[in-house]
Amino acid sequence: AHGLENLEKGALLVAVEEDASSFWSHVVIFMLDHTPYGSTGIILNRTQSWTLAKHCPEVKHDNLYWSLLSEEIVGVGGPVGLDHSLDRSVIALTTKEQPGMTEEVIPGIYRVINLDQLAKLNAKLSGPGTLRPEDLSLFVGYSGWSPGQLQSEIDAGFWTLASASGTYVRDCMFKHVMDTIVEPTTGKRVPIDAHGFQAWASMRESLGM
Repeated sequence: AHGLENLEKGALLVAVEEDASSFWSHVVIFMLDHTPYGSTGIILNRTQSWTLAKHCPEVKHDNLYWSLLSEEIVGVGGPVGLDHSLDRSVIALTTKEQPGMTEEVIPGIYRVINLDQLAKLNAKLSGPGTLRPEDLSLFVGYSGWSPGQLQSEIDAGFWTLASASGTYVRDCMFKHVMDTIVEPTTGKRVPIDAHGFQAWASMRESLGM
């Protein structure tokens, strides 16, 4: 990873905030869009240790694909569309391309265009070129800014801009969100680094911060 001068799609926002009481402390945000109409991104290194089924009980698990997805631990992408079922937002990222179903954010990282359509299609398909549930990293909610708002926050010193390859994003971010261990007292699998401190610290170290 290395520093970046200008905000753009695919950039990483590394939080300067270290106060654990702040929602934005220790986050690393992956920018999905940056246009004159606003900016959107998802936090790559934060989870509530919940499965999709627990976080989004309103999601219909009407085929095997959705049933398998429902058991995946999800990341917290941001505060927008996080808590209310009527406007919940579920975003899927993957390192594999499925033509017509994904769009490239940066080389090696793709966003699923419509998760429901993908689930319906892939419940009937299999084989090379078909995304399996385990190929997806799921995030509930996203981070959003109105035109000019994010640049103002960067200018004020709230964020450090960085650029990274798809391989770096995959290995240093997804892994910390999704890797789990068995919790001794309950026997359940839980994320190793739910708050994302390890991933945040790793990114800051690579930037010489």
